[in-house]
Amino acid sequence: MFWINNRDYDTWHVTYDNSLILRPRSNDVSLEIVSPKLEVKNNWEAEIDKVWEAVNDLFRVAQNSISCGSHIHVAPTARYFSLHELKQIAMATIIHEDCILKILHTTRRNHEYCRPNTSIEGTGLWYDFGQWKHRPGELQTRRVGLRDCNQALMGIRSKGELVAYMQGDDRRSLWNFRNVLSGETGTVEFRGGRHLRGPVRTKRWVTFAVLFVDFATRSPYMENSCMPQYVPPQWSSHNAMTEELWNDLKS
Repeated sequence: MFWINNRDYDTWHVTYDNSLILRPRSNDVSLEIVSPKLEVKNNWEAEIDKVWEAVNDLFRVAQNSISCGSHIHVAPTARYFSLHELKQIAMATIIHEDCILKILHTTRRNHEYCRPNTSIEGTGLWYDFGQWKHRPGELQTRRVGLRDCNQALMGIRSKGELVAYMQGDDRRSLWNFRNVLSGETGTVEFRGGRHLRGPVRTKRWVTFAVLFVDFATRSPYMENSCMPQYVPPQWSSHNAMTEELWNDLKS
């Protein structure tokens, strides 16, 4: 099941979005399309197609707006993520952060509304790994730091602790876990999707987010035998790591 920045969960609607930057002296209006809950077991793709057909009948969609993006919320059907599942997802986002950044549109990399979780200063993730990951050199320290993340997540005892570790109070992270807290929607939110201007890209980004979360919840990342290895994105072996991830998502 997924939500695309949903609030009411029962119908599609269009709302004003004042976070978007409009072109000077243009007649553009900044709008956001919000979806209801959609089940992946149903024909959600056809519903996406119908919505975009209606949008294109009613609006002229701006091209290449660098301030636009898409948020995809993922959750299990009729239940909440367990703490163990959230730990698996969190570790997967850390291990594969550079692989994911590679596929993001250039306007979404290090965007203020979807900052990589490891770059958010002051969090447990930052102190264990992020401060070393984003510093030149320090390769061995990064490798140790990645394993420290694994051990830290294993020791977390509540969803609140996990959220604090991954992002603190900042919702504007690439992977937003704050919705798993009590009283919230229970979703993990991927905020890195690009400006969507039609059904094809919409379905691609939704598919990616859902498959990645599903892959993460089936991963061995929270097993005691897991020894994650840090591979710098500039190394040729990182391309093989990225290709392996995509093959795992498709399997």
